Amino acid sequence: MSNILEADSIIVRYDERTVLSNAYIRCGQNEIVGLLGRNGSGKSTLLKTIFGIGAAEHKSIRVNGNWIANGYLDSNVTMLPQSDMGPSQITIGKAMQLFKIDLSRVKEAAPDKVAMLDQRPDQLSGGERRFLELLLVLFSKSKFSLLDEPFSGLSPVMIERALEIMKEVKKEKGLLLTDHMYRHVTACSDRIYCMYNARTVEIRETSELIRYGYINHDE
Repeated sequence: MSNILEADSIIVRYDERTVLSNAYIRCGQNEIVGLLGRNGSGKSTLLKTIFGIGAAEHKSIRVNGNWIANGYLDSNVTMLPQSDMGPSQITIGKAMQLFKIDLSRVKEAAPDKVAMLDQRPDQLSGGERRFLELLLVLFSKSKFSLLDEPFSGLSPVMIERALEIMKEVKKEKGLLLTDHMYRHVTACSDRIYCMYNARTVEIRETSELIRYGYINHDE
C-alpha cells in the first residue's frame, strides 16, 4: 500500500493576520505535488507547519492515518528550507554521512559534483550548495520530502538535472514542493495546489491559476 501524507485543519495566525485557515494538502508516495501562491500567501508557513518548525494554533498531520506531532522528529518527513541547512564547519560529504545519505547515489546522480563533497558549504557558490542540499534531502530515507524553493540560485542546467532526479526519486517517496518558478513546478508535478485566501485549492486546469489570481492572462 502506498504511503500517504495528509495535513489538514491547519490554522496559523500572526497577530491579527490569518495566514492559514483550515488549510489542507495531501501527498502520496510516487507523486510530486506542487504548491503555488503569491508571495506571503502562506506556502512556506504550510511546509514549516507540517515539518513542525512553525507554530500553529491548530493542525492535524498524518502519515498513513497515524498522527505525528512534528515531522522533524519523525523519520517519515525531511525538509529543504529556504535558508542554508547544512553545518558550515564541516564538508558537504561529512554532512551527508551524518544524515546517513548513500554517497554512491550522489556520485551517480551528479558525477560533476563529486569533488565538492570534500569542500565546506562556504567554499561553494550559492547554486552549487543549494543543489547538493537538495540531493541530501531527496536521497534521505524519509517517505516524504518537503522542498521550499528548491530551484533558488540554480543555473538552468542544474534545474534540468534537479527535475530529472526528482522524477526518479518519486519512484520511492512523495515530494511536496513550492517555488516561485511556477512553470518548473507545473511541469514536474502530478497534482497542484494553490494558496487562496489562506486556504489551499486543488488546481485541475492551468486556467484556474488565473481565476485564483496567481498568474495573469498574459503570463
